[in-house]
Amino acid sequence: MKKRYYLLDGIRGITIVHMILYHAMYDLVFLFGVEAGWYKGLAGYIWQQYICWSFIFLSGMCWSLGKNHWRRGIFIFLVGALFTVITGVFMPSERIWFGILSFMGTAMLLFIFLASYLEKIPSIFGFMVSSLFFLVFKNINQGYLGFFSLRLVNLPKAWYSVKGFSFLGFPSPDFYSSDYFPLLPWIFLYGAGFYFFKWIEKKEEVLKILSKKIRFFQSIGKYSIWIYIVHQPLILGIFLVWNNIFGIN
Repeated sequence: MKKRYYLLDGIRGITIVHMILYHAMYDLVFLFGVEAGWYKGLAGYIWQQYICWSFIFLSGMCWSLGKNHWRRGIFIFLVGALFTVITGVFMPSERIWFGILSFMGTAMLLFIFLASYLEKIPSIFGFMVSSLFFLVFKNINQGYLGFFSLRLVNLPKAWYSVKGFSFLGFPSPDFYSSDYFPLLPWIFLYGAGFYFFKWIEKKEEVLKILSKKIRFFQSIGKYSIWIYIVHQPLILGIFLVWNNIFGIN
């Protein structure tokens, strides 16, 4: 049996707590009209990026520790598809197309076919190249290669005219999703996590650190997928009840 590294669960649990707080703020700001300029600005963006980067990088790290990639990958992808259906029917203004769960389910399944080839590449080199590609492709959804304010290459507009390419990272002009994680650039961050674990799994001193327990957060991290499924309806329900009784604004 593969050893469980509790610190990874703990870090995922901390990220889950951040995600719950972030989504709670999202509901307050965009659904209930609470004013929070910082949330709509740079601070909110950095907070959101920290959460999604952490989830995807950790998921890539944990791929090698998984027991049944087919079952888990299909399950997570179908949960993501369920969110697409629910938001499309009941909350079309907040609809989700190819959200983070759909991406992570797809990445898990893709790596079933890719892992045996990727493992032939030295782990530290794979980590560096994957990280570099993630940065270079970070703004591909906006029509160019580059990151932050650096624009390296403008990409042909024709690549963004085909609706079916949105899941790859080329959203069409009329495409909208409140939670959008296409294969590009995020598959490279997933790959960076995959290679990072391959690099450290041979270092006994690092593995001892990963075996450390953060009891409260590791319990949350162990059941992250179930918490993800229930947290948003639960938060929204609490806010609706509170708003009806006391008012939020």
